[in-house]
Amino acid sequence: MTSRSVAVDGFDPEVDVDWSAPWRHDLYAMPPERVSLYGSRIWVRMSEDERRDRALHEAVAVLSFGAYLITVLVATQLRRVSEGGLNTAPARTALVEIGGSTRAAVLFGRVVGASGLPPYPLPRGTLGAVKFLAFVPLGASSFGASLLVENTLTATFDGVARDERVEPHVRQALRLFASESEQRTAFAREQVLNSMERGNAVSRAYHRTLLAVVADALLRMPATGRVRPTVGPGPGRWRTRRAASRGERAARARVARQSAEFFASAGLMDCGVARRLWALTGTTTRFTTAR
Repeated sequence: MTSRSVAVDGFDPEVDVDWSAPWRHDLYAMPPERVSLYGSRIWVRMSEDERRDRALHEAVAVLSFGAYLITVLVATQLRRVSEGGLNTAPARTALVEIGGSTRAAVLFGRVVGASGLPPYPLPRGTLGAVKFLAFVPLGASSFGASLLVENTLTATFDGVARDERVEPHVRQALRLFASESEQRTAFAREQVLNSMERGNAVSRAYHRTLLAVVADALLRMPATGRVRPTVGPGPGRWRTRRAASRGERAARARVARQSAEFFASAGLMDCGVARRLWALTGTTTRFTTAR
């Protein structure tokens, strides 16, 4: 992999979306099929305005957490630069990757601002976990976390840029995000494989376990059951949350499957503990490993 893994002339999140245009509240912020309540009895009883409102809040929740997670991973890449030396090829590659990631975080933040809703805050306890990550050794688990976030965001928004039911700011922003996603994903996959190849048995076991624990936290963070409004008819908030939770589990399995299959093939599920921890994420209960 060369140090030019992400195009230097990447998009500009400040000018490549028409932020002066008003937000189209008559359109969905995400395809209705991606909303956690879609297909439930609550969804059937909701009006179109309520459905669009729910979609808007869920989209803002995912974009908010996406921006936060990207920022956390940028901090990990900066550690790689500071620990590895500025004039090394890996450090230069990391700096290029950081440029692409920061553009994506700014882009998501601008979309949230344009929506008129405040960003969703990180779940309680997340900041403590982030501080803990500052002391975790870099390796397959940190690169795997980057890959998981990238793949999850890409799968969540797959096809949205071409869906004319979706609000124009969202469509254009996700088109820009997708333009660099493949390159960032390829970089992260290569780093995972290299780290697993270089590591000894103890190191590989450590990163298998750590990645499984981190994956569970990352995949549960944008929990759509916690969105602010209680929408739609029905006897109460708890039924809405229960219906959203069922849709969320299905979506989590769908968006994380590609990452889980790659991790299995890379040897990151080659022990019973890691496989059991991955099963707790709700993404998979069985994968055959390649090693």
